[in-house]
Order: sequence, then structure tokens, then C-alpha cells
Amino acid sequence: MTDLEAAARMIARAISAEAGLNQDAAGVTVDSLTEAVMGVTAGLCAIATAVSKLADAVADVATAVGEVADAVDHAEEKRA
Repeated sequence: MTDLEAAARMIARAISAEAGLNQDAAGVTVDSLTEAVMGVTAGLCAIATAVSKLADAVADVATAVGEVADAVDHAEEKRA
């Protein structure tokens, strides 16, 4: 077996279920590098969803602040 063949087999074992059971940073058991990458992808999707919800909340607050500012301006115009 050549060095190249041995290296290819090592990579294949790391990607496949032959790598054995391991735990990722979240404590979830994964069977392969592929499965671990899928877990990272799921985590990144959850982060993206949370950031999107945060952006929506900030937009809602900005709208509310704008409405309050308009109401204050309108009240000041009535007084003048």
C-alpha cells in the first residue's frame, strides 16, 4: 500500500461511520465526521433563526419609537 492509498483510507475512515463513536461539543454522540458537520450545520441554522428573530424585535422597537416620536411631535404642534 502506498502512502497515498494509506492517506486516502485514513480520510475515508474519518468521514465514515468506521471512525467510531465520539461526542461533539454539545455532548451529542456522532458516528462520523459527516454527522458532526451536519450537527454544526444545524447549530448554525439555529443561530441564524435567533439572529433573525432579534432583528425583527429591533425593527418592532424602532417602529414603536418612531410612533411615539410622531405622537410627541403632533402633541407639540397642537400646543403651539
